[in-house]
Amino acid sequence: MKLYYNLTAQCLYLISLCLFITSTISQQSQLNFFNYTENTTNTEFPQNAPKVVNIRTYDDGTTLVHIIRYGIQTADCSRINGINLEPILRIRVIQLNGTVIEINANLDIDSLNFCLFKNEFLVNPIEIFPLQQPFILVNYYKTNNTSDLKTYEEWGQVIDWSGKSLSVIYYGPSYVNPQGSWVSESKIRLNVNEKLGFLRYVVVNNDTSKWIEWQQYLVDDFGNLSRLSSDNVLINLEETSLVTTSLSTIDSGYAIFQAYTSQIEYNATISFTRVELNVIFISYNQTISNEHAFILYQGFHRVINISNLETQCVTVPFGIGHVCTVFVNGSTISYYVEINFLSSGAVLSSTLIPPPKLTGLPQQDFKRVQMPFGGYIFDTTFYNFNSNTNYHYIGVYNEDKLFERLGPFITNEFDVYAIMNNNNTFMLASSYTNSQNTSWSLLTISLPQFLKDHDNGYKNLLIDKITPPINASVNSLTNALRITFFDPVVLSTGNLTIYKTSDNSIRQRVSASMEEFCTIDPDGKTIIIKVISSTFNEYGELYSVTMDNNFVKSKEYNEPLKGFVGGNLKYNSSNILALSDFYFIDILIDILYYLVYRAPPSEDRNVYSAHLTTEATKTVLTLSRNDQTIYFNSLLDEISIKLPVRRERLNIYGYPRPIHDSITDLENIEFYILIVNSPNPAQNENTVLGVVSNLDTMITDKAVTEFSIGLTNDLDSTFGLKPSGIMLSAWNEYFVQVIVAIIIYIIFCLLSHILNYKLKSKEFEAISSAILRLGLIIPNFFFSTVFVMTYSNVVPELYFPSLLLLNISALSNFYIATYTIYKGFKDPVIGKSFQQWVIKHRSLTAMFIILTATDYEYLFILRDVPRFTKGPYRYEQINIFNMLKRIFGIAIMWGAFFDVFFRNIPQIIIQKSNLEIKESYQEIDEKSDLKFIEADSINKKASLRSLSMLQIKYCSTLIDVQEITESLKGTN
Repeated sequence: MKLYYNLTAQCLYLISLCLFITSTISQQSQLNFFNYTENTTNTEFPQNAPKVVNIRTYDDGTTLVHIIRYGIQTADCSRINGINLEPILRIRVIQLNGTVIEINANLDIDSLNFCLFKNEFLVNPIEIFPLQQPFILVNYYKTNNTSDLKTYEEWGQVIDWSGKSLSVIYYGPSYVNPQGSWVSESKIRLNVNEKLGFLRYVVVNNDTSKWIEWQQYLVDDFGNLSRLSSDNVLINLEETSLVTTSLSTIDSGYAIFQAYTSQIEYNATISFTRVELNVIFISYNQTISNEHAFILYQGFHRVINISNLETQCVTVPFGIGHVCTVFVNGSTISYYVEINFLSSGAVLSSTLIPPPKLTGLPQQDFKRVQMPFGGYIFDTTFYNFNSNTNYHYIGVYNEDKLFERLGPFITNEFDVYAIMNNNNTFMLASSYTNSQNTSWSLLTISLPQFLKDHDNGYKNLLIDKITPPINASVNSLTNALRITFFDPVVLSTGNLTIYKTSDNSIRQRVSASMEEFCTIDPDGKTIIIKVISSTFNEYGELYSVTMDNNFVKSKEYNEPLKGFVGGNLKYNSSNILALSDFYFIDILIDILYYLVYRAPPSEDRNVYSAHLTTEATKTVLTLSRNDQTIYFNSLLDEISIKLPVRRERLNIYGYPRPIHDSITDLENIEFYILIVNSPNPAQNENTVLGVVSNLDTMITDKAVTEFSIGLTNDLDSTFGLKPSGIMLSAWNEYFVQVIVAIIIYIIFCLLSHILNYKLKSKEFEAISSAILRLGLIIPNFFFSTVFVMTYSNVVPELYFPSLLLLNISALSNFYIATYTIYKGFKDPVIGKSFQQWVIKHRSLTAMFIILTATDYEYLFILRDVPRFTKGPYRYEQINIFNMLKRIFGIAIMWGAFFDVFFRNIPQIIIQKSNLEIKESYQEIDEKSDLKFIEADSINKKASLRSLSMLQIKYCSTLIDVQEITESLKGTN
């Protein structure tokens, strides 16, 4: 039973993937193995075990492992005293969940790159570096003659995790040293921001001069590699032992360090050895080097033989600035010095550290490596010639005290390791393989996290807390992020970006220099980021937040501080404005909408206007109509993606038109966007009002959204998105007004008839009848004219037919009125009397004839003029009234006929046909034309008016015809 438990424990121990999970701190570090078995079908040397030759990690802990197999020795490799490898580039990507992606790339590179060089250590010509995921930088060499070292060239190539080559670049010649031997000195320093590429530098020495040659490179989002800038930095030839290293500064620049020794003659008998460390700072994309080198450290000793000089520089995990450790090993002295300094070159402190003394180990060189979560390690490798084995030793230190001694651990001949920045795990290449020689192994050690108390989950030990906290629920009402640091800070120049996790799209990006969006709390430690309402606008989505390095600076030292990446701060959206259950919010929005715009919002669809900027207007006006159509449809395509909203819910409405501002003397194109509810809405999809609110916010605040790039940047942020004044559903929009108007009209009619009955006055009856008619005539003429002159001119399909009908109606009415007067003069019975009456009332008659051109109903009022006043003789008044009724009766009938059949019915037909076209707008090809006419609302409104007027006029005409007929019968 005991054996069974032991076997079980060993199996769990070996397959554990706790390498990728932050371990709980204990007094003893946790040790594990990560084993992986290779497939032997893609190798010609299955008998040779795979070897780990390099280990690199991405910022989030994803690991790259470079695997090699020894091959058959060739003449070219032997010529340069090398060891042959199998010519396949094998890279293994260990993901955070423990799964492995195999890359077996055939990059068609020279066989020289599959030959290990024997220098002091084994050197692999191929180097790999993790760029922004999923890209890998592969550095290698080219030559057309392996025997001629001067023909060696250095190249770089970017591949992705599928092994596909994305771009290739030539770095330059591979320099030889003055002794004529080839030892590659070029080095790569990745930028602190993985999206900004890397720095390549190399020390060149041609006996007469010495310099550092550097170049900055950028890798874009598609894996394209390009050079940004380059320059040379001269080195003093008097320097003897020279060591260079580098780091990427928090502000995305670089620093190149030179540690060297030189001899100083004090007098004829006394001389000194000087040890110096200096630094040259290079800004990101800087084209010329800063020739001024800041001296960080100087040490003077009586003449000693410096056998080793090493330096390592990093950004401090907790605190301010950077730290360099210089190791000086001489004939009579050996020590480490730690220099803490700022990016300005100012030195905060210099501390001498004695070499570690680990019992049982001979005195030898140790590497001092800073750990991401505080403390540091001293590590070294000791080769045992008796067992032909490499042993790796580690001493873990907290401050200057030995916390824990680890090892010895058996490692392979390459002795490569890496420390994961996300959880302080130490990974060491192991020599272990299985009995079939098909597996490789990594020893993983969870090192102590001394500053764990300062890690609140943001992977930034300088941040105390963030509100809302990690994994909190957010929505469109979330209006701020609050980030609190342990020490006072000031705003700098970096960006804070909020992404939508599903597609990595940017929802909001704020620069620290934007005072409208970034402020500091009075406590000096909390920065407040304004969040616009469109940022967290999708229900059920995940969002992540990234703060760039150098977003803030230390208030005390004015030193840039670290930020954090999106994977460490995520939010869940519960956008309540998209939920149909929250009716009270919809009601509140409706009320606010009405208070602002004095019009009720449409729940179904509505039209809103937007403007193009002046510069965009100038460009668009030069385009043809077809190109304008393509432009505006492409604009809506971008809006639908960035908002986001389904494309079928957006359409251009009407024809864009230039609007001239007389005050600014600028011209902007105004266009209308039809926003509708989808016939098959997705669950929790935003309403029309939600889409309108988000779109208006993203336009007005486009400087902090993706609307600031692409075609959406052409939208005028000073105008935003406003109601167009075009109502799509006349009955729904004016339901209350129409009902109230009808009730008032009915009440007025009833009162008129009641008073007529009570007063028994023909004069009052005539006056009330005239008022009722004017209540119909004036609005009818006003709306018809406004429709033709204001609305229909937006759409040519409505403008010309409507203008034609209006003119035909006016001409026909005017002709009927003048012809009726003429026929009255020629009447053999009453012509003379009628002529005398017209002459007597010529001003009144002329006015009504002119008004009749607008509406034939004025003939009714002209007919009833004798009834307005009491004449001297009642019978004379009756005769005049009967005379006018006889003359104008036929004209009124013809006027009604022309008005119904030649104006109202054609107008309704035109509007109805256009309405049907617009209601089927979803079936129209969006790329065809911009004929999405705003007549959808105009037609409904005008049709409702025309139909109502037609019905009233028709009924009124029948009544009047009946009155005329009865009157004529009575006269006879």
